[in-house]
Amino acid sequence: MDIFTLPGDDWLLLGFIRKAQGIRGEVSMQCFSGQPENMKRYPKVSLISKAGVISGPLVIENARVQGKCAVLHFQGFATRNEAEEVRGSGIIIRKDLLPAASKDEYYLHQLVGKSVKLVSGKVIGTVHSFFNNGAHDLAVVRRESGEECYIPMVKGVIVQNSGEELVIDPPEGLLEANKAKGDAEEKGSE
Repeated sequence: MDIFTLPGDDWLLLGFIRKAQGIRGEVSMQCFSGQPENMKRYPKVSLISKAGVISGPLVIENARVQGKCAVLHFQGFATRNEAEEVRGSGIIIRKDLLPAASKDEYYLHQLVGKSVKLVSGKVIGTVHSFFNNGAHDLAVVRRESGEECYIPMVKGVIVQNSGEELVIDPPEGLLEANKAKGDAEEKGSE
């Protein structure tokens, strides 16, 4: 997959167009969130080319889930050829156009840069990024040492999200899992 360079912090990359879908101008989209059903919530998006060129706003007339992808029909797209022309483009949205999150919800991008603490108050590190492992989203937390650990973004592990910190209660051994793997690799190379 290609890397898209966004023109600033005002934009959020939702995924990319994998291919044209059918003959009526639909596209198949790979969603980075792992939740293709969310595309139904975004009435307007933009496309970004690999060269960083952003399209004007596109209205999503129809969105449906097909497997792990979203199938989208943009207003004005009527043929497969029009859909093929945008193949490989990233799908982005201005952050100020995102629907408001409900009381107990949040967007993952809002957590980047937050301090991560255990319920005991011990600071673990800072949220750096996220990825989806197919089952759920994982926060990549950078420790002061530069090491990273992965925190599942699930109820029970995430206890509180407030202000500038994320409070977690991980199962025993979770924070050491990455360290143990790194130690084993170092010992194997001696």
